[in-house]
Amino acid sequence: GGESGGETFFRDDDDDDSDDDEENIVCSLAQFRPEKNHALQLEAWALVPENVKRRATLVVAGATRHAGDEALLRDLKAKADGSVRFLVNGTRDDVVALLRKAKIGLHTMRFEHFGIAVVEMMAANTVPVAHASAGPLLDIVGTKRDRGFVCDTAREYADAINLLLTDDNRRRQMAATARAFVVDRFSDAAFATAFVDRFLKQTLLDNRLLLFDDDGE
Repeated sequence: GGESGGETFFRDDDDDDSDDDEENIVCSLAQFRPEKNHALQLEAWALVPENVKRRATLVVAGATRHAGDEALLRDLKAKADGSVRFLVNGTRDDVVALLRKAKIGLHTMRFEHFGIAVVEMMAANTVPVAHASAGPLLDIVGTKRDRGFVCDTAREYADAINLLLTDDNRRRQMAATARAFVVDRFSDAAFATAFVDRFLKQTLLDNRLLLFDDDGE
């Protein structure tokens, strides 16, 4: 699940001002828990070509709950190089600002049921590079490579990051497609429409059952 307080961050298609920044931001958004698999992010980041990483920063954002999470965070920081920054227990505004700047969003948890953080990234024109399992694979990103990438190995993640940071036209096209998808599928209006549709169908079915006797007459 996401770690951003349940708010989805939509912005206009032409509100992509990330090219105004000197550096390219790649972000991740997840609590610092073992199952979120941040180590895979760092492993992948280490495989991105140095000439590309020189113009980029990986921002690992998330919250800690207790001493165990803090220990994990210390271990991650020890493994990270100078091109990695950590945003720990940031405010909602911090997260919004990060998503609005980021060009790429990493997700590395295996078998996550849904993955609301991936939806939030896509809504903010941030192209997702997500794990090829469960919700992100089946319901959100898919395998067509039109609204993001799904990956399994560090090399696959690194190749996707490299492509998106070196082909800005492809990245912008994917960002627009991703945002349009989540607006259509996951916005409040879409949820409301889907709920009403299901409610009406069930109501009509219930009424039909009440109108007919056991012989269907």
